Amino acid sequence: MVGRQVSLAQDKAEASPGEVALRVTDLRVTDVAGIRTLDDVSFDVRHGEVLAIAGVQGNGQTEVTEALLGLQETVHGSATLEGRELVGRSTKQVLDAGVGFVPEDRTHDALVADFSVAENLVLDQHDRAPYGSPLAMSLKVIKQNAQKLIPEFDIRTGSSTAAVSTLSGAISRRSSWPGPSTASSPC
Repeated sequence: MVGRQVSLAQDKAEASPGEVALRVTDLRVTDVAGIRTLDDVSFDVRHGEVLAIAGVQGNGQTEVTEALLGLQETVHGSATLEGRELVGRSTKQVLDAGVGFVPEDRTHDALVADFSVAENLVLDQHDRAPYGSPLAMSLKVIKQNAQKLIPEFDIRTGSSTAAVSTLSGAISRRSSWPGPSTASSPC
């Protein structure tokens, strides 16, 4: 099926994980109805390791992610990244601490359909140098960043100013962003 000989042997060096980078201890989440949706989850992730949490919808993997990202309101327990506590911090503070996030639903949690490709590439960084400040964005720097990342990520677009909704496989023009659907992009 793949058009070549397939080797099932793994030619990799044995893993040698480092010190604990992320430690989650007794993580609990309670929803708005007072129902515990996550109950005493604990795990460690060491440098050099990748942890995958999988399951059918409703088994708690979303709640683990949202609790670590600061998206859940009622969280108990501890989650430390390189010794810095994440529980109780805002999503922005968690991302600034070095947590990366690949959402399960890009249309709801990752993109703003009416924003340009350039703007979407700096959604979590638009308010700090070199992309801007709390009061203004540096449109020239945002555009330069996009010019660099578009080929690196193989984004198939005619322009960094194109709305993300125009990309193949992108979300429709009706985004979940609360702003007007006719927003234009200066980038």
